[in-house]
Amino acid sequence: MLKLFRAESSVYIGQDIESWDRTWDGASIQEALRWATVCNMRPVFEHYFPRRGKILEGGCGLGQFVIYFRSLGYDIEGVDFSPLAVSRLKAYDPALPVRIGDVANLSYPEGSIQCYFSGGVVEHFEDGPFVALTEARRVLTREGRLLITVPFINSLRRVQSLFGVSKHVWGSEPVILLARRQCAREEPPVEGYRFAEYLFGKNEFSRMLQGCGFRVEEIRPCDLEWGELGQFLYRRFRRANSPPSAPVQHNGIENGASGNGNRLRAFWKEFFVSEEPRQRWLRPLLRMLTEISGHMVLFVCRPIK
Repeated sequence: MLKLFRAESSVYIGQDIESWDRTWDGASIQEALRWATVCNMRPVFEHYFPRRGKILEGGCGLGQFVIYFRSLGYDIEGVDFSPLAVSRLKAYDPALPVRIGDVANLSYPEGSIQCYFSGGVVEHFEDGPFVALTEARRVLTREGRLLITVPFINSLRRVQSLFGVSKHVWGSEPVILLARRQCAREEPPVEGYRFAEYLFGKNEFSRMLQGCGFRVEEIRPCDLEWGELGQFLYRRFRRANSPPSAPVQHNGIENGASGNGNRLRAFWKEFFVSEEPRQRWLRPLLRMLTEISGHMVLFVCRPIK
């Protein structure tokens, strides 16, 4: 695994309520909801979310998936430990079933959830994801399903770590990535930095899931837009004054362009955001690129009976 440290001045540390409150304070629920309708997770949810039975998103943030899938008739709820995020969601829609909660200590009864989604959450526990995974196993029904994404040690990151490359720039922020054999608390390697998250290999996280009572059914690298290739291309497009997407909370799609700009945005949306190219011949290329440069990896699991 790789352990990522961010500068203490970073808006996004991901370790405490204060840092998440800062993250959600300036973000737009409307933009997040717009992104949810086109992002790479939408077809995954449409395939796996049950029409009957309760769905829980642990760490729902601005609740875009809760809002969107409730509008389609799904029985979905959300919990988040950020009071600001929950209060903003309640202001947006007082009827939304979202609450303040801890994914390591959920208030739901055992076996009460049919499908549990955790998107980019458990990697932020410096002691490891084990307590949160065990809690997810507890609340799921025996036939339930866990959908979980975590940051991915893609091929580019693996090569960089093999060559000892530890200092990176993600977005516009400097980060430090260090190889580790196990999850454990430690002093940051550089003064002024703090632990932010872990990145996992596919086999490594599969073993963690199995150790917490899950059988892995599917593994799928994803989130090409936020990987090295996607961010490199995005920066190039911005310098050319023709960005294919706008860097909101997630790179949403801008409107109002014409001609080649419209075609470029449409391709970006299909290939890098939705990850559903209409051209079949592009799909093997997409799978290969997510292995090389996908930012996240999706695991689909069932409880071991």
